[in-house]
Amino acid sequence: TNNANNLPPVIFPGGLASNLMTMSRHQDELTKQHGFAVVNFDRLGVGLSDPYPTNFNQQPPSAADVAREMNFVMSHCESVLQTTKKWICVGGSMGANVATAFMTLYPNRIGGFFNLDGLPHAFLQIQCKKFLKDGQMIMNMMRRIRWTGLPRLAFRLALQSTLPVMGDAFTTRQLIGVMCRDQFFVATGLEYTTLMSCCDLECAAWGKQATTECNDESLRLLASLAPDESGIINEGKG
Repeated sequence: TNNANNLPPVIFPGGLASNLMTMSRHQDELTKQHGFAVVNFDRLGVGLSDPYPTNFNQQPPSAADVAREMNFVMSHCESVLQTTKKWICVGGSMGANVATAFMTLYPNRIGGFFNLDGLPHAFLQIQCKKFLKDGQMIMNMMRRIRWTGLPRLAFRLALQSTLPVMGDAFTTRQLIGVMCRDQFFVATGLEYTTLMSCCDLECAAWGKQATTECNDESLRLLASLAPDESGIINEGKG
């Protein structure tokens, strides 16, 4: 969209097992209702992006790889938008961890960050690796039984609550069709390792901030702080 209001550009790094379709409604709202210029993209091999090259050696992208890719996309879009403003980053799920990895390596590029259901820092330090390895195993299993059609049925059932909040830019068939391609299973299985790399970088950059390691005084302070603003959002009603 044309950024007539001279607002900072917004970028959406995608989540795990996700693609740009799942954030399309948020993109539409920001552009049509508020006038932001929004960049919604799929990483290499993910969603509607190009598949991995045929000579790809099954080496998962690292946190540095996805951060460089995101920086490349942003730099290209800056030339198109003719802007030098810092970006607002909206990261959902794994996208939040990609964003924190990006901010670690490019700290002067982001002016604002929204974490939409990303893995919290405390979880990263306690049981993140086991959770992600279990998920990677399940994804590899679903890839092996893709020929039965069961993954398509599973995705349709799992997405029933998500589809109403996606807007009308894409259809259910389009979303599930993308998720049932072999590329989806390959990329998602690899991105579990990429997510672990992002988590490792985040923990290295921000140190030990898990609530399990806070002293009593810090915990009391955290529990007593009131938010500046709060509200209830029912996305199911649009």
